[in-house]
Amino acid sequence: MVEGMMVFSRKPSVKLEPLNLNEAVEQIKSLLAPVMPKMVGMSLVLADDLWTINAALTPIKQILMNLEVNARDAMPQGGELTIETLNTLLDAEFCLSYPEMEFGKQLGVDHGHL
Repeated sequence: MVEGMMVFSRKPSVKLEPLNLNEAVEQIKSLLAPVMPKMVGMSLVLADDLWTINAALTPIKQILMNLEVNARDAMPQGGELTIETLNTLLDAEFCLSYPEMEFGKQLGVDHGHL
């Protein structure tokens, strides 16, 4: 019984692989578009030169889906949800405030537009 509980409590291993974040964002938009209310528009602003990242696709999709559903719920009267991807170069000053981040190239979603 204890072994079964230990197996249940373990986090599954995540396989990191090269990922184009733009493709993941487009996939999520196509999945959610039919269930989004008509009064909530969705638009994407995707960087043409987006760097490839080393990530697991499933958690990225889950994060994007959660962001979109939360945004939809936050706009009961309607609105526009814009997701923008971009390349970001983090400077040393920024990394001092966020020690889990590494100096240099970082790929991300512009949270200012979500």
